[in-house]
Amino acid sequence: MMANNRYVSIFLFLLAFIAFAAAIRYVQTTVVFSVDTAISFTVFTLGGGGNFTTSKTSVPGNFTESFYFNTTNPDAEWVAPCAAADNTNCQSGPNQPAYRIRNTGNTNLTMQMNLSVATPAYVKLCANSTKTTNCPQTVIAACDMSGAKGNLNATSWLNITSNLGWNSPCYETNVTLYATYTTATVADPQTSVLTINATQS
Repeated sequence: MMANNRYVSIFLFLLAFIAFAAAIRYVQTTVVFSVDTAISFTVFTLGGGGNFTTSKTSVPGNFTESFYFNTTNPDAEWVAPCAAADNTNCQSGPNQPAYRIRNTGNTNLTMQMNLSVATPAYVKLCANSTKTTNCPQTVIAACDMSGAKGNLNATSWLNITSNLGWNSPCYETNVTLYATYTTATVADPQTSVLTINATQS
């Protein structure tokens, strides 16, 4: 969804009273107020087509796309998501992230993530964000590889970037996701919804 200019035209009439031939002369002035769409962003994802592409995907609030964290190891670490259950078209570091978020509005943004429900006790989800070199926005540090190994949960919003500008190249943030399993057992797929939220910085 690109930022749009919305124009509201208001006519102001300046009345000039002139005592000439008993007539009223006036000057008409048109004032245009430009109201921009301040908060707007686009999300690029891995997609399910078999190869990663940055073709534009404008995401409304009800857009859904499934990612899978598949492993055959009950104690797997740093499992990257794939866009299909057959482990094709998977995340591959910051150059092929799970999400690439672009600010398409005209104000700095703070982006946050949240899970709808808690993940099972045996799995921890971790989110990491990166930025273009020398850009001023703030991103979250790398996931804690020695600690709990999970910073994405259902109890609070996780800030993934703040002060994200709207001019290239400092208008994008890459988000990578990872899962760590501990003594996991074979079970039906566990599902949680990831929400991305934007507010003005």
